[in-house]
Amino acid sequence: MKPLIKTGLYVCSGLAVLVILALMPLQASYPLKNRAGVWLYEEGHHEAAYALFQNLATFGHAPAANNMGVLVNLGLGTRQRFGNAFALYQRAAADGVVAAKYNLARLYERGLGIPRNLDKAEALLAEAAGAGDAFARVTLAGLVERRKAPGWQARKEELLRQAADAGHPEAQYALGVLLYRDDQASAEEQAGRNEAVLAWWQGAARQGHGAAQARLAEVYQESDPVQALHWLRRAADNGIASAQLGLAQRLAKGKDLPQDHAAAAAWYRKLAAAEERATRPPQGRPDLYAYHHPRLRPGDWQAVQVARLELAELHLAGLGIEKDPARAAALLQDAAEAGWGRAAVKLAELFRRGEGVVRDLRQTRFWLRAAVEAGYLPALAQLEALEAELEGAASAGNIDG
Repeated sequence: MKPLIKTGLYVCSGLAVLVILALMPLQASYPLKNRAGVWLYEEGHHEAAYALFQNLATFGHAPAANNMGVLVNLGLGTRQRFGNAFALYQRAAADGVVAAKYNLARLYERGLGIPRNLDKAEALLAEAAGAGDAFARVTLAGLVERRKAPGWQARKEELLRQAADAGHPEAQYALGVLLYRDDQASAEEQAGRNEAVLAWWQGAARQGHGAAQARLAEVYQESDPVQALHWLRRAADNGIASAQLGLAQRLAKGKDLPQDHAAAAAWYRKLAAAEERATRPPQGRPDLYAYHHPRLRPGDWQAVQVARLELAELHLAGLGIEKDPARAAALLQDAAEAGWGRAAVKLAELFRRGEGVVRDLRQTRFWLRAAVEAGYLPALAQLEALEAELEGAASAGNIDG
């Protein structure tokens, strides 16, 4: 079992923690046992966490009922049952657990296990926000923007400021974005806001917020390349796809750092194999929050396809990695099937030359058509030329497969 608690030089395993807690007086150990459940959850021991939360909830410990609800809500360590999660959240919320109000609001917002009700969702988030919950303030700001009631802009900014002042990194990032793209601000006003924007993004970036780190890399690119590279690396290590792609491209081109095709290929591989990215739960808190955000950000899709294309180019040239046209063709096909037109054109070229694949002009035509259908218009001229070539060959009776 992985270490769960590190205090000074002492490292306790999760099993040791549970044994120690089992020997403590029952009621006195409720909060500590709940914490132990959170540690188990964060380490991926979901079944053990669920059993512990369930035991505490049976004895009426409200925070454990909320945490049990999250596992039921997400289907971790037990079967996913939204109705049961709703009942557990309700019970915990009635006993004053603020996180449970947040989690209830998310079920109402999405209509999971209950009829969708944005009014109730907003009211619950407002209650949690009023109790000082930064997660609720950020989520409420987003809901307020989507509903666009009169005065929503001012209310959104106020909520984000409250959460940002409390040190919430997502709020600091979002507030920076809001100030950065204020369409109603004059050029002079916007210049004055930029200093505040930078401060908010720096605050979020120092707390490990990947998107804020990526933004700082963009901001510093012209004025301070060293600082830009620092934040780009931090964002890449944090799993931000655009940063991983940017770092790989800099390594491949030798821009702002020594050229290193092998290191570039390693970053391209990580992106090319990327599946949906998980949003990590809040760390070190006694109350869990259920998240239902899409795990893959929309902007990541393009970065993944570009990485596949550029990794294929390295395999074709044998730069930093083994020359492997067949692997290049497979990467290009993955990107082309995902709808990336440039990859489809490159794959068509391989079929035309018979590089990494069996030469096949029909496949060349297929992938050029796929590129055009994907909206990559430069492929249209190549497709028309190939159609004419194939038509001429068919008339002569010597079409080359």
